[in-house]
Amino acid sequence: QALGRNAMVTVQKVAFAKWLSPRSGFYHANNKNLISGGTSALSIGGLVLGVQKFDEQVDAKGTPIVAMAKYLLVPPALKTYSLQLYRDTTVNETTTADKPKPNSNPHVGLYEPLSTVWIGAAGGLGGTDTNWFLASDPADMCAVELTYLDGVETPTVESAELDHKELGVGFRGYIDFGANDQNHRAAVKSAGA
Repeated sequence: QALGRNAMVTVQKVAFAKWLSPRSGFYHANNKNLISGGTSALSIGGLVLGVQKFDEQVDAKGTPIVAMAKYLLVPPALKTYSLQLYRDTTVNETTTADKPKPNSNPHVGLYEPLSTVWIGAAGGLGGTDTNWFLASDPADMCAVELTYLDGVETPTVESAELDHKELGVGFRGYIDFGANDQNHRAAVKSAGA
């Protein structure tokens, strides 16, 4: 059981390392899939900006690709707020004086929140507790793809008797896989301010 769990943790770690550090220029203003600055924090307005970037994606010829964001990927620090944006019909946010802000939530039920430690500061992969991502359904197009040798997505666990000087059975486990960035149009990254 421990070998299998460690294999799945390794797969997640490698996949999110690629998600956070894809090839140079993957998340970039020129690709229209990167937002930063004060308006990029996870909020109703920040999510509006991220969705707009996602909706305005075009192919190499400039034709809209008509992709839709499905998932809101967040670190644990933003998990509760992402769930509020997904579930609550009203969300009260702070605002500057004399600038009223509606409390209705236009994002209810639209972008399923997925939280993972790997993209946060505690994940050790260079993520932050403020960055967040919008991602398409991977069945439509994917930003990062996992591939497995011969399509085997489960770890292989082998056992063998120990050397005659020791009693017992030894175990080893492994999984053959790889992760690679695919389509920059399948995700929008927000630095979160």
